[in-house]
Amino acid sequence: MLDVTAASSSFHAKLALQKSTTSSETAMAAGNKPSQAAAPQKRRHKFNPKRDPKPQVLAQANRTVLRMASVVVVAFIVVVVAVQAFW
Repeated sequence: MLDVTAASSSFHAKLALQKSTTSSETAMAAGNKPSQAAAPQKRRHKFNPKRDPKPQVLAQANRTVLRMASVVVVAFIVVVVAVQAFW
């Protein structure tokens, strides 16, 4: 009776081992890494013209960026000229 119980427990251990490896084998067979098998996929961005910024807003933003960049460049040139004059 002890031999049957020992054989039965080893059979159940082997069966549990097989079940644990089959999920990783199926993930590998599908071409995924085991860590990526359960990872949720990213949702695809849907194009919605009503939510996208309008061309007028983008043009205004571009003008604002150009104005600020020109102010920074002019201020840098003024500082360089002032340092040269007083040095």
